Amino acid sequence: MTFTEVLKNPDTKASEKLSQLQEIVTSIRTSYGNKDMEIDVPYVPTPDGLVSLAYIDEDSKVVLAGKEVRHITITATEATEANQGTVFDKAVEYLVATNPILCNLSDKVDSKYI
Repeated sequence: MTFTEVLKNPDTKASEKLSQLQEIVTSIRTSYGNKDMEIDVPYVPTPDGLVSLAYIDEDSKVVLAGKEVRHITITATEATEANQGTVFDKAVEYLVATNPILCNLSDKVDSKYI
């Protein structure tokens, strides 16, 4: 399954999409070689200011993941056009394996109040 297939499926709940996205990211990070490296949880802009990704609801995380995937697609495409011999999937692999949002989609806050 690809990022696009997961993100475009209207019948899948956000929690399931996040699980599927995390599986893809884990597979890519394993292939890239940084699966066991910790990447800090980023802060993301919201209408209320910067908030740790861990506090963002599942639906919003899916939206953020979609934006990151689109950005990665554009960046990898530009890299292949600018540098002869660049392999698109290798560029995507690097960009996904080091992306703090995609690498931390499963982070959440354990609180009985929030």
